[in-house]
Amino acid sequence: MSIAILNQVYDETRRLTIAGSSLAVGDFRMKKLIDPLKKSGQKAPVFAKIADQIEQLVDGTEKDSPQALLDLSSLVLAVLYTQGATGVKGKATAIDSLDVGISTTQVSSRVLKPVLEALSTTGSGRLEAVREAYDRGAFSDLRLVNPAINAMDDVYPELADFMADNVLPKFGPAIVPMIKDRIDIKGRAGHVRRLKLLYQLDPKLARPIVEQAFENGSKEMKIAALGCLGDSKDDLPHLMDQVKARAKDVRRVVFGRLINFTGKDVEEAFTKALSGADVELVAEPISRSTNKKLVAVAQSQTQACFDDLLSIKDKKKKAALGNRLDILLECFRGRKEKTTAELLMAMFSKRSQLMSAPSGDVLFEKLCHVIVSTGDKKLLKAVADIHSEIPDKSISIFQAAVIAVLASRTPKQAYDELHGYYATINTNKRRSKWTKADVIEAVLCRQRYFYHGHRYYYTDDQTQQTLSGLKWDPRWLDLAIANQSVDVVRQLATTNRKAAGEFLVKYLRGTKKREVWEQSQAVSTLIDLKNKHATDVLLEVIAAAAKKKNQGYYGLGYHAFPLISKLPKASLKKVEAAVVSLPESYIDQIMPYLVTLKQKAK
Repeated sequence: MSIAILNQVYDETRRLTIAGSSLAVGDFRMKKLIDPLKKSGQKAPVFAKIADQIEQLVDGTEKDSPQALLDLSSLVLAVLYTQGATGVKGKATAIDSLDVGISTTQVSSRVLKPVLEALSTTGSGRLEAVREAYDRGAFSDLRLVNPAINAMDDVYPELADFMADNVLPKFGPAIVPMIKDRIDIKGRAGHVRRLKLLYQLDPKLARPIVEQAFENGSKEMKIAALGCLGDSKDDLPHLMDQVKARAKDVRRVVFGRLINFTGKDVEEAFTKALSGADVELVAEPISRSTNKKLVAVAQSQTQACFDDLLSIKDKKKKAALGNRLDILLECFRGRKEKTTAELLMAMFSKRSQLMSAPSGDVLFEKLCHVIVSTGDKKLLKAVADIHSEIPDKSISIFQAAVIAVLASRTPKQAYDELHGYYATINTNKRRSKWTKADVIEAVLCRQRYFYHGHRYYYTDDQTQQTLSGLKWDPRWLDLAIANQSVDVVRQLATTNRKAAGEFLVKYLRGTKKREVWEQSQAVSTLIDLKNKHATDVLLEVIAAAAKKKNQGYYGLGYHAFPLISKLPKASLKKVEAAVVSLPESYIDQIMPYLVTLKQKAK
């Protein structure tokens, strides 16, 4: 009972400290505590002393109240601290814990602040900031866990999806309770992302919520729940029930998960979809299917569609068949079986007839890219052999042919055949239309996406994997240096480290109008090459940029300063000497990276 009264006294003194000691004079709440304290003082004199202190405070003057309140609060705190316990009775047991899934790193506030702002505010440019932070490992800082989870409700869907698909899975099972407790099966947007993420992190725990969302959730949650089904035989009846659902989005998800099952009913559902309006919903699932019967049906349907396209005269029917063939070809993207290679080769051999059909150039473009995605040597050689026949306007077909040449020829042969397209490019000239030289440069840079005219072109996962595993003739680097193509030089630098290093140093010391981020990329390559001028060039870039205005976080702090931590340990003294001359605000940003360099030097 006495301790409870002391806690009341502590609360009241804290209240009066915040409100002002002058209000303590005559305070009725304090007066009510005097009598109980005096009764306790009969057994413990210290309580009587506290009662006396309260009387002095409430009966005193405003002039004396500050000192009286300070004396009272000090005495009460001292008594309460003497009553504290240092332990509890019982057996010690381990506390349950979960691995966060990352090696925790504390990033500097200079790096942390822009990321927090991007995750908690609105406006343009936030997704780019978050992506760059993710690439640099900023999300290894545990202070970003909660903001990252909250970002699944962001008003910008692309940012919210990026967090749910890329960032949050890295944290692992430790965030499961924070995800699970915030799922509303009647919700949308962020709740859909949370359900998918929960199922990804802990399928067993998510299972009851998935079933509940499937039965009683909103339309969006029902579709998300369908996307989580398909890992158990018990899911098959649920999926089959939705094959004929009215909503196209529901059927798309159903077929995407139904591809994991076999059986007569499943095969009949896919066969019916292939021959009907739902062909676009099943093409991608079939491309990753291991069911030979389904693949055979897709091959048969494609062959029939192709033959009809070449034989039918009616223009409207030809147009419809062309659209259907364009979709059916997706069934074979990345497939490796011999029967698929034979089908694609048969279609490729009739390319002249195909090109004469409505939208024939688009169909041939699709065929070439699907062929390249298979990686089949004979098919690649067939596409590679036509690179010189492709007109300048057919840029995407030429892209497929270039990749086929690189993948099917030796590095020396590929260079001999293709270098002529790239020999005359002017990398500093802006062009409204892409040329064959631009395609060569994009492929050499291994760019996944590029834009031409009013259309985007890209390389699929299989083709991108092929590009990443290629070996390059060293002469490509010489040609890139002659063309002053910094991006290509950076990509091919390891084929001739000395030549690449000399070019990049000259580029960095000879350019004044380049952005800091561009220069930083070149410096990063020099550091990777262990070039002896890397430290000097980086310090020169920082010094030059520091003299200009508007070189804040994204200019220096985000791109240039982090490179300090990558420098060799022998450069420590040189960096420390150069840092002294920089503005104080920049020194604060540099310090975390300088500390890393010092630790490396020990």
